[in-house]
This record gives sequence, C-alpha cells and structure tokens, in this order.
Amino acid sequence: MYNAKAYLGADTDSDHNPVVANLRVKLKKALKATARKRWNLEKMNDEGTAMNYRCEIDAAVVAEQ
Repeated sequence: MYNAKAYLGADTDSDHNPVVANLRVKLKKALKATARKRWNLEKMNDEGTAMNYRCEIDAAVVAEQ
C-alpha cells in the first residue's frame, strides 16, 4: 500500500469513515503442471506381457506379507 486516505465527514448515516487506498501488488509466476505419465494399456492385450505383470504383482504381494 503506498497511498491511503480516509474521507472524514462523508455524507453517510454511519459512524465509519470511508477509506480509499492505492495498492501495488507483485504477482508470482504460476507453476506449470507436470505432464502425467500415461501407461500403455495396449501392451496388456499381449498375453506374455499380461502374464509377466501378474507374476510381478503376485511376487510383490507375497513379499509384503
């Protein structure tokens, strides 16, 4: 805020005084969203790839227990 002025005695039916202010705002650059990695689901149609995926998932579940 670099300038502010209160208007005393303004014709209002209130006990408040109107205030006018000038502001200087510095905006920051917005961050760009990162691109999400897309999975190639077409590979799952291949039986060998699907079976390999199932084996890895089963091994991870067994290792976790």
